[in-house]
Amino acid sequence: MKAGRIKRIAAVALAAILTATGSFSMGDTVRADSCGGLEEEDIYDPGEDEVIKDPALHWAVRSSLNAIKDRPKLTAELVGSKQVKNISYALCAHAEDFAGWKKQYWIKSLEGLQYAKSAKMIEICYSNEGRKGENEIKDLSPLSNLSQLQKLILKQNNIDNISPLTGMAGLQELDVSGNYGISDVSVVANMPKLKILVLGNNVITDISAVTELQELQYLDIQENNIESLPDMSKLKNMRTFIASGNHLTNEDVKKIAAMRGLNELSLQNNPSITDIKPLARLLYLEKEKTLLPSGAEGEKENLFAAIEVNKLFNKFNISKMQPSDSENVGAALDAYDALSDAQKAFFDPGRIAAARDNKKRVDEGFEAQYYEEYDEDEEDSDYEDEEYDDDDEAIIDGDLTERYSEDDFNEDKYNDLMDDYEDMYEE
Repeated sequence: MKAGRIKRIAAVALAAILTATGSFSMGDTVRADSCGGLEEEDIYDPGEDEVIKDPALHWAVRSSLNAIKDRPKLTAELVGSKQVKNISYALCAHAEDFAGWKKQYWIKSLEGLQYAKSAKMIEICYSNEGRKGENEIKDLSPLSNLSQLQKLILKQNNIDNISPLTGMAGLQELDVSGNYGISDVSVVANMPKLKILVLGNNVITDISAVTELQELQYLDIQENNIESLPDMSKLKNMRTFIASGNHLTNEDVKKIAAMRGLNELSLQNNPSITDIKPLARLLYLEKEKTLLPSGAEGEKENLFAAIEVNKLFNKFNISKMQPSDSENVGAALDAYDALSDAQKAFFDPGRIAAARDNKKRVDEGFEAQYYEEYDEDEEDSDYEDEEYDDDDEAIIDGDLTERYSEDDFNEDKYNDLMDDYEDMYEE
């Protein structure tokens, strides 16, 4: 029997023994978040024959096996076994909690994770807390070929280069927020299955790589250096867009309005945004989940009054109006007429005039006049009367106002938000 086969059998046997004896189970993992479960006595230098060399990462992989005290040898076979499914090391954000420790409690190296071919989730966070500027995790290349990985959380590690992640085509969630040094996110264009992408608190200027991510539902680009958005019209599944703390302009508001399924939006601290009228076409936008720049906050009531009327206009096609539409058209025009002048300013006067004209024509027995610019069946049909499933609700639920009302990055609130997504992509 070949040596490699013997090693694989031994690894599987060890996993089976540990499972049978209760040392670890496939279902649960011990997390190192909030400093819980991490004891200095369980941090030690791995053996020469082990593929995981970083003491803290070694603890995290043992934790995924529920074998912290058993000290199994983390060979390539064991790290690649199906038992190593979720690897989590989210250290407490307060380094003072480790005062007096003589051993390394943060992760420096990801070496060895390239063997984690069965892992679905890797979460490694806060490696540089209390050691600003040391940029502890310098190399992400061990993760580059983990194409089976579905969730990768690498927030607040002082990472400045995510280009090695190019081979992670299976990712559904990526969080590299709070690293404060990432500028190039072009690699995400190679992640077509992404549903959640969190890029906040970095130095990004260009997010054109997201334009083809048609599965994307949640995008956070807050606190970056973005001056202009790309064409966002292909992002048909987008529900949440958080773009506070950038340099967006009124032209970008038009691009945001192309994401017709949005129901949660944050544009705070973009002082150049003064005109939010295009947002009136976002029929699923929720008032309590919408945060506007200070220069446009006074228009919020008018915006949502206009949205309610636009919902009525969405019940018929102006260019293809039929006699059966007459009641809906009348209701929409009556609602428009009841608006204040400030609220009417959110509408295209030509659209209103076309609706009035075609209603009169149809009521008199004539065929509706065709207006190409108001033939919106195809564009709006993806969203009309849409109901969100439970997974969508997990993304769009929650109070954005509470989570993002502060100017500074609030880690506690951010953690609460991301915890909502913990089980979204479990098989």
